[in-house]
Amino acid sequence: MRNFIIKYRFFLIPIVPLLFVFFMFYFIISNSPAPHSNTVPSQAPNNSDNTIQTDQQLVNDFDVLEGNEEPIGTEGLIRTESLSDGTEKKYFLSSVPGRERIITTKGKDNIIFESIPIGADFSVNLNDFTQVYGDARFVFLGSSFYGGSAETHIYADEGIAIIVNPATGQVYEQHVFIPVRTEDYVRLFGEDISSSSGP
Repeated sequence: MRNFIIKYRFFLIPIVPLLFVFFMFYFIISNSPAPHSNTVPSQAPNNSDNTIQTDQQLVNDFDVLEGNEEPIGTEGLIRTESLSDGTEKKYFLSSVPGRERIITTKGKDNIIFESIPIGADFSVNLNDFTQVYGDARFVFLGSSFYGGSAETHIYADEGIAIIVNPATGQVYEQHVFIPVRTEDYVRLFGEDISSSSGP
């Protein structure tokens, strides 16, 4: 062994520091905290007492949720609206004529709601959602934009709602939001619902 070290010392001298650097790098990388996810979290605000919260209380609850910070670009941005509850709505162009994509944020880039109009170029069907989430517990009839026969299927616990054509199953629009109770979704984000049917 000693003869080996003496014979190859010129090769071993540069390799030892490289191995040291490699192991230090590996140790640092393996012990660094995981980055936050750039998706809307599946964690709901704490509503365990089952009392109806005011809109302001719900918006304040969003502050404690982590992982929903995502930089929002300005491509296609039409206008921005600041609301009295501290939220901000950003309106973007979408692939559906006359229908804007809306992102509602609390704070700098904490997304609490996003509406995504789905253009005719994309084929999204109600079955795609029922296979994953089952049948929606709450369905509202009527849409101020898509017409009286459109239905809004709400998966409040999952933070998802979709507006569909019930005859064909075509999904017109998807809403992604911080999970809340159905009545809170309707009050905070359900401005497109045009009838009082539902829960």
